[in-house]
Amino acid sequence: MSPEGPDTLHRLAEQLGIDPEYYDNWGQQHITTPETKRAILGAMGVPVNEDELLRRRHGDWLRLISPVLVTGPQEQPESIPLHFPLEASQEHDVKLTVLVTDEDGRQDLIELEGVNPVEEKTIDGVRHIKALIPNRTDRPLGYYTMEASCSTPGTQKVLTGSMRLIVAPERCHEPEESTWGLCLNLYGLRSGRNWGVGDLTDLKNTVTWAGRELGAGFVGINPLHAIPNEMPYGISPYSSTSRLYRNHIYLDMQRVSDAPEYTALIGSPEYREGIKAL
Repeated sequence: MSPEGPDTLHRLAEQLGIDPEYYDNWGQQHITTPETKRAILGAMGVPVNEDELLRRRHGDWLRLISPVLVTGPQEQPESIPLHFPLEASQEHDVKLTVLVTDEDGRQDLIELEGVNPVEEKTIDGVRHIKALIPNRTDRPLGYYTMEASCSTPGTQKVLTGSMRLIVAPERCHEPEESTWGLCLNLYGLRSGRNWGVGDLTDLKNTVTWAGRELGAGFVGINPLHAIPNEMPYGISPYSSTSRLYRNHIYLDMQRVSDAPEYTALIGSPEYREGIKAL
């Protein structure tokens, strides 16, 4: 293993997307310290040495499209880079397509036949090129999926890849005037209709009541993502295991009463007594 050079830590952090700085809501700049970079890299299982830096240096060249791109509404790139192997003189026979899907399922297709490489690199004796495919710069805020494909002459294999494009606000929303609101833990919310745990219908009713009748500006709640409901206990919803999935405990079972599991249970006396107790 080669030793760590003077800039190895910072270059590895940059390659793995660790921001060197950020500005908080008050415009204060915060610099990422070497200790923080080393701790994050360690949590990612990345050793800090020259060998690791060299291995990761080819990262983008060995995938058709980057896995994620975060941009602001005024900073959307005019083109998206694609990387793929290609023999010399075959640039005019390449076909590239990118299908872009927004959060509502609307799609637009970008197609390009023939490329003009903007950069090339030889990796293990194989020529790889970097080509740019045009991109819209007026996409609204939101999440987009960009599914790319590349067909090259002389091969039957079509290269594919997917990127999540995130167009994010430049700063947090600031209300025009002061407001107030309620904070609650949904799992502790009681009502005459829930089964002992506040559910999403309770949340809807609470938000409507707080906004329309009380004039509240917000309702703050605990995280609603899934957590392991098993031993050992003491797992907090604020210590996330994954924010990709919701906690089933907050489902309003009466809203999903057409489910076969629900139908099978609804006629059971034990079932009705259990719900009454809850």
